[in-house]
Amino acid sequence: MSRSTNPTAYASAVADTFLFSGIPEESVRALLGETGVCVEHFEKDQVIFDRDQNERALAIILFGSCSVTKEGDGGKMPMSVLRSKDLFGAASLFHTEREYVARVSALESTWVLLISEEALRRMMQSDFRITENYLRYLTARIRFLSRRLDGFLPQSVEERV
Repeated sequence: MSRSTNPTAYASAVADTFLFSGIPEESVRALLGETGVCVEHFEKDQVIFDRDQNERALAIILFGSCSVTKEGDGGKMPMSVLRSKDLFGAASLFHTEREYVARVSALESTWVLLISEEALRRMMQSDFRITENYLRYLTARIRFLSRRLDGFLPQSVEERV
């Protein structure tokens, strides 16, 4: 299937994502024209991000789906399946560590919009709504992970004993 590699062609699709929420499509189109924003195609089973990858980018799935796994010496553990309009890569941004936290692989032919850290920084400076939306996303992730950790804790005094 032929798809455009021009990021601005996907303005209406990504305008509906959390990152661009509340921003008019014309403004989204202009933001996607930033240097450091690109569209890439990945074939089934192709690794997009890996623990040793050094690309600092936020990714939005345009078409297709991806699997997220944690991998180590003891094997691998499936974490989630991501679909159209989902994002990944937030854990690769705004820090100094070299390793990424998981492996993201295409489950099928997948098209991804990649926004480099520098491009995202410029977008945030250009339109503060992007900063607010990004912070909302990170807060939601923290709360989600906190709830997951609650599942490992005993819920009553009897359960603790």
